[in-house]
Amino acid sequence: MTTTAINRAADRVLLSGRVRHFTDGKLILGRAELFFDRLIIEGWTWRGPMNITVPLHRVANVQWWTLTSDGPNLAVESNNGERMAFWVKSPGVWHFRILELLAPDLSSDATETRDRLVSAA
Repeated sequence: MTTTAINRAADRVLLSGRVRHFTDGKLILGRAELFFDRLIIEGWTWRGPMNITVPLHRVANVQWWTLTSDGPNLAVESNNGERMAFWVKSPGVWHFRILELLAPDLSSDATETRDRLVSAA
């Protein structure tokens, strides 16, 4: 796989969806996008626009829970201790997809894993 192909794969959205109830309050017109190498959350809070990019290599932990309609159901913690909690539809899908991207490559060829993950989106 060429460098150009790798860059195009990294820019492909794997998951996308609405976000509500960000860590410190409501998020208006919020959106999350999961890429091969990063998670982007953007929208508006009561204090103004918000745009956060979390490189996946900095994610230390991902948690999700069900049966919550009025608060966060997915939390992402970085390896520096920062924690973001927010509501997304199908938090289990987000959780397992992020874990799949974080999993160590068990094959001998890293490009094979990258191709498989990108084509499954």
